[in-house]
Amino acid sequence: MQPYGTSAIYQTGNSSSSLTLTDINNDKQVDIAVANNLQNTITIILNYGDGVFPSLLEFATGISPSIMTTADFNNDKKIDLAVINQGENTVSVLLGNGDGTCQTQIKFPTGNMPASITSADFNNDNKNDIAIANYADNNVSVLLGYGDGTFQTRFNLLTGNSPNSIISADFNNDNKVDLAVTNWGNNTVSVLLGNGDGTFQNATVLKTGSQPMALISADFNHDNKTDIAVTNQADNTISVLFGDGNGKFQNATLYATGSSPWFLVSTDFNNDNNLDIAVTNEGDNTVSVMLGNRNGKFQSATVFPTGSYPEFLTAADFNNDHNMDLAIINKAGKSISVFLGEGHGLFQNQSIIVTGTSSLCVMAVNFNNDNLIDLIIANSDINTVGILLGNGKGIFLTPIRVPTVSNTTYVISADFNRDNKIDLAVASTELGIIKVLIGKGNGNFFDGSFPTGSNPTSVISANFNNDHYADIAVANANDNTISVMLGNGDGIFQNAIVYPVGAYPMTLISADFNHDTKTDIAVTNNNDNTASVLLGNGNGTFQNALILKTGSSPWCLISADFNNDSKLDIAVTNYNDNTVSVLLGNGNGTFRNSTVFPTGSQPLDLISADFNNDNKLDIAATNFIDNTVSVMLGNGNGAFQNATAFAVGSNPWSLISADFNNDNKVDLVVANWGDDTGSVLLGNEDGTFQNATVLKTGSQPMVLISADFNHDNKTDIAVTNYNANTVSVLLGNGNGTFQEAHTLATGSYPDSLISADFNHDNNADIAVTNGADNTYMVLLGNGDGSFRDIYSYITGSSPVCLISVDFNHDNKVDLVVANWDNNTVRVLLGNGDGTFQTQTPLSTGKNPISVTSADFNNDNNIDLAIANQGDNTVSVLLGNGNGTFQSQIRFESGVTPRSAISVDFNSDKNVDLVTANWNENTVSVLIGYGNGSFRNQIKFATGWNPSFMAYGDVNNDGFMDLTVTNERSKDVTVLLGSKIWTFVTPRTYRAGCSAAMVAIGDLNNDKKLDMPVISSDGDLDVFLNTCT
Repeated sequence: MQPYGTSAIYQTGNSSSSLTLTDINNDKQVDIAVANNLQNTITIILNYGDGVFPSLLEFATGISPSIMTTADFNNDKKIDLAVINQGENTVSVLLGNGDGTCQTQIKFPTGNMPASITSADFNNDNKNDIAIANYADNNVSVLLGYGDGTFQTRFNLLTGNSPNSIISADFNNDNKVDLAVTNWGNNTVSVLLGNGDGTFQNATVLKTGSQPMALISADFNHDNKTDIAVTNQADNTISVLFGDGNGKFQNATLYATGSSPWFLVSTDFNNDNNLDIAVTNEGDNTVSVMLGNRNGKFQSATVFPTGSYPEFLTAADFNNDHNMDLAIINKAGKSISVFLGEGHGLFQNQSIIVTGTSSLCVMAVNFNNDNLIDLIIANSDINTVGILLGNGKGIFLTPIRVPTVSNTTYVISADFNRDNKIDLAVASTELGIIKVLIGKGNGNFFDGSFPTGSNPTSVISANFNNDHYADIAVANANDNTISVMLGNGDGIFQNAIVYPVGAYPMTLISADFNHDTKTDIAVTNNNDNTASVLLGNGNGTFQNALILKTGSSPWCLISADFNNDSKLDIAVTNYNDNTVSVLLGNGNGTFRNSTVFPTGSQPLDLISADFNNDNKLDIAATNFIDNTVSVMLGNGNGAFQNATAFAVGSNPWSLISADFNNDNKVDLVVANWGDDTGSVLLGNEDGTFQNATVLKTGSQPMVLISADFNHDNKTDIAVTNYNANTVSVLLGNGNGTFQEAHTLATGSYPDSLISADFNHDNNADIAVTNGADNTYMVLLGNGDGSFRDIYSYITGSSPVCLISVDFNHDNKVDLVVANWDNNTVRVLLGNGDGTFQTQTPLSTGKNPISVTSADFNNDNNIDLAIANQGDNTVSVLLGNGNGTFQSQIRFESGVTPRSAISVDFNSDKNVDLVTANWNENTVSVLIGYGNGSFRNQIKFATGWNPSFMAYGDVNNDGFMDLTVTNERSKDVTVLLGSKIWTFVTPRTYRAGCSAAMVAIGDLNNDKKLDMPVISSDGDLDVFLNTCT
């Protein structure tokens, strides 16, 4: 049976040759854009909206710019451009200003005839690098980035003859970026394995068919090893090369296509969970579709007619029926062919969309926020962009024309001015310029916006001024402040009050650190290795910050009573020295020097719970580099046992704890940044966890929370997907398993997430910070697992952490967000209807990364503790009970604290703090004195790069235990608490690729705490507690 029907043609421009997919307006609907070579246009095909761009900005490049890529080359959280100039053998880098404009280009030499470009971090220094295939020189140029928008002098890597396409991926599963290049001239692919320091091994040559044209990478045979597929233009085949997982590949298997195959894509066309391939055949005006089997083999190609000279193609769901569709550029036919998939490998009759002449590039987007896919096409001959509005059924309206520049050859999309609307950048070979078109959009995400400081990294909510309305505090990383915004109770917030803290405040929490019944704030200062504590005055204002020393680069902090003295303590993850710092509170808002506890490598997030049922708080931290969670069981005196590492997914970012299987045992869930998964670790009630169960999330899951979103008395999960700009909601089944994820659109780069009832309707709502556009969004829950009414608020710069609490005693949930770039937290006081008031930012330490809230000084006011990744401190801000906070008090944490949690680990009735220390593989425990101050940190070892933590009594011994995700070692460390306030020898549980986040809860209703762990690969590992 033919999977495609007879084609129906829509005319585009002449020589349509490139097509790409993206979500232009962040509604999570895939849109299309086509470039028309001879007509100098881009055609955008949209859905029922204006789709108009209000302004055009031109920027000079070199001669004949062709292929572009976007990345953040100077680490300012703003999108930059890099374009290869084929006419002069250079690459132009244009640094973005964040408002849609770019700085003057900086040129760097390439080889002769640069043909393709890719960007990635080749030397693991968190700075983006560039690799360019040079067609005439038979090599690849690698330019390592300095992180300021400039690059080192290029060095060249030998390839085969005439390299024409380049991709980057991890071909040998060593978490280092590798390269693969097609060599058109000698019928090979060169694979260059990366050493992780920016250098590469000599190329391994793989034979392909004749004249390889394009290549893609994917796991075609479900063995968790990256494979390659290549189109062979001269012999009408594709080559599939299965990877062995060590950088080597099996001999190519050839599959016949049509005549002169050009581009290819891979997706699942028949919903059998196996990858299929579609290939455009320029020589006979067809597309070949090959359905894949689970073993990586493909069925014989089904060939169906397209328009004239099909070149570029892309796949997406154009009509919202959950089936993958195809869109193909017909270069000579001046058209796009759209095939709507029926979900079983068959397609409806082809529809043809008219663009301009010479279409070179096409993108699928949703410009008007109606959840329908539109198209944009570049029309080079008539110097316009064409916008075609879709009706959600795969049908598109007549194009709307927008002027561009002469001889448009390439188009990309991104949010250049961080307004949560997708913009376009167009290259003109004739004029030697890039034109940026700023998207207008017509969504309502920014109604009622409230400014914070620069780069908000964390947000929490509490009642700071005792008016029964929820307020918000935000950490502003770039400003070294926190912003406190008092809520009016109607969703509106007052102007922010800004408080200075340490350098680069990262994460903040609120609690009552000095027992004055007023909410205080604490924040980690990432760049000066401190935490700031700001004691609240009870009227929404705060005293000057008290600085607490942490470890190196404190990331996340929490507050709890770790030593059972009824005083809140603080714990901070120290990213750079791989520890958690615990600062015991004195009950007056001050803290003792921190005690450092080792974690895994580069700890990020941190939580506390009683994992072993000994009535002592434990700690868990995610370890970003070694892919683990470190669990440190508390001894009840503020000390913790050695961390036990539990393996999770790749690059664990955050974690939570809850009882996910209803067995009354604390479980963990970890968000794994590196492999787009979540890890669920079911607790055994003895501080150990069952092997992780993996859940699929969106792309780069970052922060994880649990709540009952649908009132079925079963614990559900929500996780931010950083790269996909979504939140995934996974409804729990009550036995430790979860339903398939439901995604919700967010702003750009969501990186912090909390849940509370913001509008008093007894349904759990969600608030999320969006790091790239400096906003946070509130999604009101319907009580059935779905959400409605999105409200967006402007935060400070680069928000990274968000928590909720009632800061001002008005019985309304407030928010606090940490702003990484301007070293602040901002408090947004809730109005009780899902809207918030904006407050002045509160200063934290440098790069606040994690926030926890508790009453650190026993005044019945919520205080905050923030892990500051940039200065290895925890900032404690004592709350005044009215939404305001006293100035920060900083406590030392471990090196690069990634996350912080607060809990009473030593059973002294005072809240303690724990940080996961990313760069020293420890967690730091700071025992609270109950007055807002903490003891010096005590460090406990974890796995490599601990990132996030959770706590609970996992072994039911009455002592609080700690779990920590270790990203680099890919496991979870469990530190069991003991009677003498320390952690016993840690236990390690292997998780998925790069364990990112851990939680603790009872997932299977056996009254034992289980441990779900999210991995960066999107998997969720669940460790069920087997303690007897």
